[in-house]
Amino acid sequence: VRPTPTCFDFNPGAPDCQDEHWEGTTTYKSPILQSCASNNLIFFTDGRPMVNDAQSVVKTMIGKPASYTCLANPVSPEGDCGRDLVQFLHTADQSSLTGPQNITTYTVGMAFPNSSPEVQWLQQLATDGGGSAYNTNSADQLALAFNAIISNILNVNTTFVAPAVTVNSVNRLTDRNDL
Repeated sequence: VRPTPTCFDFNPGAPDCQDEHWEGTTTYKSPILQSCASNNLIFFTDGRPMVNDAQSVVKTMIGKPASYTCLANPVSPEGDCGRDLVQFLHTADQSSLTGPQNITTYTVGMAFPNSSPEVQWLQQLATDGGGSAYNTNSADQLALAFNAIISNILNVNTTFVAPAVTVNSVNRLTDRNDL
C-alpha cells in the first residue's frame, strides 16, 4: 500500500485516505480452505455507511451490468449494494472446492434505537445473508450477541464418523489380529 502521511487506520474513509492505493500486483488469498468448513461473516457497526465507492466492483462481482440498480439502503445511499453483496455471498459458490461454499452473514448494531432505519437495514442484511441480526446497547448485550452468533455457527449440522474395528466376541479386549 502506498500510504498517505495524514491517513490513519482508525479513519480509513477520511478524505486524506482517498489517495492511498495498492502498488504492483495483488493476489487474493481465500480464507476458505476446506470444503466442509462453515463460512461466516460478522458485520459489526456503530454507525451509518459513510462512503461507498465500491458499487461498480460489487456489481461486477455479482455478475450484474453497470446499469443494474442495487437494492436500496433505507439509511443512506452509501449502503446500496450491501444487500446484493450478502445475497451473492450466501447463494453463490464462493470457492472452487468440492460442494457449495456459501457465506452466512450476521449483523451486530451498537446503540441504535430498536425501530430505527439502521436496525431495519441490519436486519435486511442478515436475512439476505442467511444469518441473524442483533442490536446491542451495552457491553453485556454485545457479549450475548456474539455468544449467540458463535452458538449458531457451531450448531450447523456436521457429520462425523468414528473409526471402528471388529473385536473378538469372546474377549472384547482383543481383536485376534483379524480385521
